[in-house]
Amino acid sequence: MRFFEELKRRNVFRVGIAYGVSAWVVLQFADLVLDNIVAPDWVMHVLMLVIGLGFVVSLVVAWAYELTPEGIKRESEVDRGQSVTNQTAKKLHYVTLGAIAVLIALLLTDRFMPAGDSGAQPAQTLEIADPAIDSIEPAPAASKPLQRGVAVLPFSNLSEDPNNAFFAGGVHEDILTSLSRIADLRVISRTSMLKIAEQGLDIRAIGQQLNVSHVLEGSVRRAGDRVRVTVQLIDASNDNHLWADNFDRQLDDIFAIQSEVAQKIAGQLEAELSPELAQQLAEAPTQNTEAYDLYLKSREMARTWRAAEGFKQMQPLLEQAVALDPNFISALIDLAEVYGRLVWTGSDPDGVYREKAKTITDRILKQWPNRPEADIARGNYHYTVERDYQQALFAYQKALQSMPNDTELLISISSSYKRLGQFALGLPIITLAESLDPEHPIIAGEKTFHLVGTGRFEEALEQARKNAAKFPDDRNTQYNLGTFSWMLFGNKSEYLQIIESLRQTTPLMIATDATAQRMLMKPAELDQQIGWISQFRDGADFWAATKLDIQIAELLNLAGREEESQQMARTTLASIDDRLAQKLPLGGNTPELDYAQMAYLGCLAGDQEAYLRYTDMTDSIESVALDTVNQKVRMLAQAAAECGDEEALWEAINRLDSKSGMYSRFSKWVIATDPLYQRYFADIPEYQEMVRTLQVSEDDGT
Repeated sequence: MRFFEELKRRNVFRVGIAYGVSAWVVLQFADLVLDNIVAPDWVMHVLMLVIGLGFVVSLVVAWAYELTPEGIKRESEVDRGQSVTNQTAKKLHYVTLGAIAVLIALLLTDRFMPAGDSGAQPAQTLEIADPAIDSIEPAPAASKPLQRGVAVLPFSNLSEDPNNAFFAGGVHEDILTSLSRIADLRVISRTSMLKIAEQGLDIRAIGQQLNVSHVLEGSVRRAGDRVRVTVQLIDASNDNHLWADNFDRQLDDIFAIQSEVAQKIAGQLEAELSPELAQQLAEAPTQNTEAYDLYLKSREMARTWRAAEGFKQMQPLLEQAVALDPNFISALIDLAEVYGRLVWTGSDPDGVYREKAKTITDRILKQWPNRPEADIARGNYHYTVERDYQQALFAYQKALQSMPNDTELLISISSSYKRLGQFALGLPIITLAESLDPEHPIIAGEKTFHLVGTGRFEEALEQARKNAAKFPDDRNTQYNLGTFSWMLFGNKSEYLQIIESLRQTTPLMIATDATAQRMLMKPAELDQQIGWISQFRDGADFWAATKLDIQIAELLNLAGREEESQQMARTTLASIDDRLAQKLPLGGNTPELDYAQMAYLGCLAGDQEAYLRYTDMTDSIESVALDTVNQKVRMLAQAAAECGDEEALWEAINRLDSKSGMYSRFSKWVIATDPLYQRYFADIPEYQEMVRTLQVSEDDGT
């Protein structure tokens, strides 16, 4: 006890406390200064070492020496009766309190003051990339903190056979798919990585442009039944190589390689893997390499949207893959979606694909009920076959919990919101998808639709122009620019210029677009236009040919050639009635809209009974999705207008225009310049006033 009393008397405890608090203040201040002057890390380490050694020295000095009015003396030389340790203690109290006050001030400043010009951001901040920028000048690595994540560059195909490029691409995508399941990581999608690779950026520039902390490079060499995969992980902030490995295995071990790569990347980036996720990553979807090759070839075809034609080419590949391995879940999911998309595109006249899609989906749900892939299959079925977008949304959202970086899932969710008319909910989802895949034309286009749906028209047109400049070869991107320019701002001349361009490059797309054909119509050249449209009937299925015939009948009617129009409509209507009498489906993908179109055809044919019959058939089907409901209202109102009730269509336009966002398919500019509405509404005073207010000219609608 006497020893501790002596420590207290000599102020050793007080010196230790005062030194510790003061040292902490010094370290906090030094950390701030050294960060701003970008001092190397070793400076701070040396300072901490010096302060630590000083603490020991201060305690030794406090024990052995005493501060007196005559200066510092050894404690043994000071008379206890003349000792001033009590006064020294008070001074140490003041020093300690002062240091504490300074420390509190520093802590409060750091907690509540803004970051100023330092540019520091929390590590988890999600920065949305601008999809309109093709390339960004590389910024210094220290210009902004990079979010923890990885950009996987396309794997080089080092195989002697160049036809194995699809295999290298498959390995690349499967590794991306595995990584996308790790919630702690930001993972850039394949489409953008292909574009980034074409730009030839260095590693630091890739990290800055995509806001990811790491980049993975790799190559694949396939020879016979052997495969060699080489990968290396690079820190994008300083271009340091953190980890590299070679995997030389049997070909049927390719999935184990992909799993190992994903798990090692997660370990390097300190991302947390749950036991369930680790098990999923370790599972091989198939052991049949031939089935895997067929699956990869089908997936390569899916990269370019070619509507029903593309799905029909994918179908035999996936069917063969499933025949080789009936439990190949990835191939099963894609095959079910192919069948569903054939229903969606109106290519299932006999209902065969609908039944096949349901059979496979039910099997997936029964065999793998807890896998996120099962939720994807369920969502795809509801979306493409049932058109029940609310149920599709629920399924996709559940799958997203296990696959948070999957941009295809994000697209499906935003598209479901779009179909439900919930654009405000879909916009942040598609914006997130854009941040993970800024070079994807479908994502860029979907964002434009959501901006239109939320009424942000100027932003939508600006986005559409950026998209068109960024994806000049994408036909849908160009089409959307023309449509929105005309629909939102009355730029009819720009719309027609784009339509005419697409007519040369993608003629079928424009030939089957009734609105485009109406806008292109010139009565003096109508026979040539009809002849051009008619050529696409050759080889078309029943429903496609029927829609072209309806289109021709409409053009003849608009041109004042009513008798020819009526004859064409009657002939087409007779073939439809005959098909239904045989209990054969029409072949369209939405029965209520198909019947609504038949009601319109009945009015073109002058057949009031057919108009009423098909209207009743349309009304008997309950529509789930908002876009379907709105289109049905519009089409039935258009049929009523053709039968003489123009007021019904005018009322529908005014009702839908204010409630349903883009899916009313109406805008003041469209109504004022489309020949169809000009014909219906010419005698309605409100319409005439609207045209005058918009200052529509006969030449270009502006």
